[in-house]
Amino acid sequence: MKLTEKRAYRLTWDEVGEIIADEMEKILGFRLACMACYGDDSYWDIQFPGYHMPLSQVCALLEATDAPKEAWEDALPDEGDRTVTCLGLYLPLQLIKKNLSMTWQHTLITPEGLWLVGIEVLPDGDFQSLCKTLLQAVEDIRAYIAKWEAENDG
Repeated sequence: MKLTEKRAYRLTWDEVGEIIADEMEKILGFRLACMACYGDDSYWDIQFPGYHMPLSQVCALLEATDAPKEAWEDALPDEGDRTVTCLGLYLPLQLIKKNLSMTWQHTLITPEGLWLVGIEVLPDGDFQSLCKTLLQAVEDIRAYIAKWEAENDG
């Protein structure tokens, strides 16, 4: 038998709600309370207590995350409703992907939280951004020292 080891992250439902609220704030420009709700081992959603999200905002989220067709179909209401009070799991997964700058091979939905299994960090992920920022800071310090030395040696 061959065993395969995979990287995995477990997010509590509170963490899922916060991650999605953070990403939605970046896209929509305002903070919205997001509550991740476990349904069963195959379904969860994000609810907005006391808020009815207009379809224009739902579409903005879908566009900003480059959501696939199934996310559009899941997020937009079948009936003639003009607002939604929750988002099924497809768009929230896109928001998590965008916020964490990572992809995964599988999800596992449990009463305690959401498992992301087979993690792969995207090239523009936080770690790479941090490295670029640190390298820029080092270059800025070197430039400052060189300028100071030129001014004080002459």
